[in-house]
Amino acid sequence: MKKILLSLFGLMLMFAGNVMAQEPEPEVTIDLTENDVWAFPTDYVTTEASYTNNGITLTFSAASNGHKYNATDKYVIFGKNDAAVTLSAFSFDVERIDVIGRVGASGKVSFNIFVGDDAVSTEVTGATGTANFDIAEGKQAAGTIYTIKNTNANNNQITKILVWKKGTTVAVEIPVVENIAAFNALEVGAKATLTLTEAQVIGAGNKNLIVKDASGSVCLYNTGLEYTLGQILNGTITGTVGEYKGYKQLANMTENDLAATEGTITPTVVTAAEAAEAALLSGPYKIVNAVVKKDGSNYYIMDGEEKVLQIYNQFKDANITLAEGTFDIEGIVGNYNSVQFWVTSFTKLPEELDVVGVETSCYVDEDYQPGGYHGITIDWDAIATTLGCTADALKIFAVLPDGTLDASYERGSKGTDGWRDADGNWAGWDSADNIFFVQFTGMDLVGVGCMRTSEPIAYTAIFKVVDSANENGDYVTLKVTLNVTEKEEVPLASLLTKESDLNVVANKEVVINSEVGKFYEGYTKDVDVQGILETIGAQQFTDAAVYAILSDGTLDENYKLGTTDGWRKADGDWAEWGDATSQFFVKADFSRATAQLYEVGGHEDHSGKHLTEPVTYVAKYAFAAGESLENHKAVILSVKLVYDFPTAISSVKAANTKSAIFNAAGQQLNAPQKGLNIIDGKKVYVK
Repeated sequence: MKKILLSLFGLMLMFAGNVMAQEPEPEVTIDLTENDVWAFPTDYVTTEASYTNNGITLTFSAASNGHKYNATDKYVIFGKNDAAVTLSAFSFDVERIDVIGRVGASGKVSFNIFVGDDAVSTEVTGATGTANFDIAEGKQAAGTIYTIKNTNANNNQITKILVWKKGTTVAVEIPVVENIAAFNALEVGAKATLTLTEAQVIGAGNKNLIVKDASGSVCLYNTGLEYTLGQILNGTITGTVGEYKGYKQLANMTENDLAATEGTITPTVVTAAEAAEAALLSGPYKIVNAVVKKDGSNYYIMDGEEKVLQIYNQFKDANITLAEGTFDIEGIVGNYNSVQFWVTSFTKLPEELDVVGVETSCYVDEDYQPGGYHGITIDWDAIATTLGCTADALKIFAVLPDGTLDASYERGSKGTDGWRDADGNWAGWDSADNIFFVQFTGMDLVGVGCMRTSEPIAYTAIFKVVDSANENGDYVTLKVTLNVTEKEEVPLASLLTKESDLNVVANKEVVINSEVGKFYEGYTKDVDVQGILETIGAQQFTDAAVYAILSDGTLDENYKLGTTDGWRKADGDWAEWGDATSQFFVKADFSRATAQLYEVGGHEDHSGKHLTEPVTYVAKYAFAAGESLENHKAVILSVKLVYDFPTAISSVKAANTKSAIFNAAGQQLNAPQKGLNIIDGKKVYVK
């Protein structure tokens, strides 16, 4: 009997021990994952709606994004700014409300507990993990209506809501971790105190502080701390482990004892491709000579035409303006929807805006002439326009093969009188290495020449031209080239460029008549090509050079259709068919046996129905043959397309029956007058 009593007493002690050791539990657990009883909508609802389960009613406010249930991951999402869910009243005093978010939820959403319009707890940032809201004294009474409300423009994602009765909560034990790597290893949603030892700020701004210690990097998000780039932090900071776009954050800071000292950022030089493969929040890095191009609203570091890495002003630094060009870029690796380089320094490098080449030539074994070869003109005004200055503000440097810039560009800094070796280095007149010279006097190129050249070659002297007010800024490269060539016969066709070059021995004309009101006629016409060839002394068509002559006298070898399928302006220049200036077309092929002008006509909107006066359009061609520029013959052929009225009368006698007569403007006339008349609905032209 005694043993039984002892055993019974032991059991009672064990039971009491279990009761004493039992973890405290919330008074009410609202499980939003059980949608079979809540019946939340699975498509977004933007109007106010209420749902009841087991005596608890949840009322979702009307909101821009609305709310819905995600059946795959079993959570309720609602957003964005001011979106809220209101809980029905509880019959007990409420000390704390915990909101459990979905793993992987927004790390940027901020939310709080409200009673009416008053926040009654401390705002939390990040929906991942458990957010603990201690309710303010005076707002804990039974019957109080609590609302969970988003306070910024992000979505919230909730799986459970725990409501704690006053007197049942226990303080959450917060572990202390020794470095960033240990903090990042904690479960998302956990609270911890992070110890920072010689941790440097490697990114700062836009609610983000990226700090790095010997173990790794973390983002201190929305802490209100105003440290600056490069500062060294020591001390502790307490907050919640969050994760956003694949990198770890410390959010919801509750306390810190951090102290800062000044430091200097020393970035590691990497390529854009290496940065693109680096860990998130790693750095600081420096990418040198990065070519940046814009695509839409985004900027990318390029490798040729390939986008290597997007750059982004994540920290909203007012001193950084992303732009196209060549830059040295410092920053860290971040992520949004793809890997980005978050810029902390953006330094534009001098950019070559243009390369201007001028050249002249001489022949093999032909020594220089006194003063060199001329005929070179440099458009300094155009170069100045490219650089955004005036020509008198330009400064010129000679660029030597090793990249050295020599301000004594005119004749060289070593008294060489402009002479250079074959590589472009200065070489004295008496040097065995001197081979060519380029001489300036001020901005006048006064001499270019060479000697001892026995084979074809090209020598080039390079100059850098800058705005003297910004010598280290953008520049234009000037290349002066001397081409040493073998003497050879040059085809006549390559020598003739302007109508003024032609030795014209005859002018010929072909007339094609049309009528006002016609267009796209498609006339054909024979041309006496053989007679033209005989005039210029060509045995056959292939012996002649044929050109279209444009209004400025330019000779265009593409005479058949030009660049516009034969369409021309009124002055005979090429014009696209859809261009408002296109008036007529002449399609020609003078190698044909017949109908060398195989399609001729006007444009509906210009040469046809809208004409009010006769007009003649002219397309000019040139035929040339001969052995040289000086010894050749040329014939100019003018093809005239003439538009006249179908009826022309010298006078109109009054008839017994009065006709309806109007002028071209539609005004009724008593009698026909000189020019275009509309008589009984027909066009009549009076001379």
